[in-house]
Amino acid sequence: MTHPGANLQWPKLVRLEAAAVCDWRQVFMPGALLIQVEGPRKLRVLALGPEEVARHPASAAARLERYPDGVLIPGLVNAHAHLDLTHIGPRPFEPEHGFGGFIDLVRRERRVEAQEIAASVRLGVEKCLAAGVVAVGDIAGAVQGAASSVATETLAGAGLAGVSFVEYFAIGSGEQRGIRAFVTCIESLRLHDPRVRVGMSPHAPNTVSRDMYLA
Repeated sequence: MTHPGANLQWPKLVRLEAAAVCDWRQVFMPGALLIQVEGPRKLRVLALGPEEVARHPASAAARLERYPDGVLIPGLVNAHAHLDLTHIGPRPFEPEHGFGGFIDLVRRERRVEAQEIAASVRLGVEKCLAAGVVAVGDIAGAVQGAASSVATETLAGAGLAGVSFVEYFAIGSGEQRGIRAFVTCIESLRLHDPRVRVGMSPHAPNTVSRDMYLA
């Protein structure tokens, strides 16, 4: 949950009232939610819906917050993100250039310096949280064809949960270089955030050799 102030102090009880509260099963209008803040970004739902919240014995002691124009929903998941490309921003579709034009754009504007990659990932995390996204499946893009740990290490501890998939290339004359770079990248990773796991992401069937898949 990302509403402002909820995770600054704990433990505490918060009663939220909004225009609506909904999950995958049902919608309550008007909406009410009783939560217990147990730690940083660790909330437990005690009651859902006006009647259930009103009956709960902890409701009277909870701090009341009202969002009359808001709709409270569970945190969202972006299952396929490229946080290290956040800096590129939205661009108009150019049908005359096709998919190749998009590839050229990424190659031209992808950042390759560690500090710049990290800044783009942090900007992406900021935008995700502002939009209610709490978990991602992120592709930690290869840098100049070589697997990189920068995006993965930046995501860990940045506030999102999820999996960072380290992207790699290994084909043709660059096969052995790609394998070595990927092994070095994975062996060097040091994550201290239990909410972020590491995955492996071959770029595409035509850019990763069979031997690399086996490796």
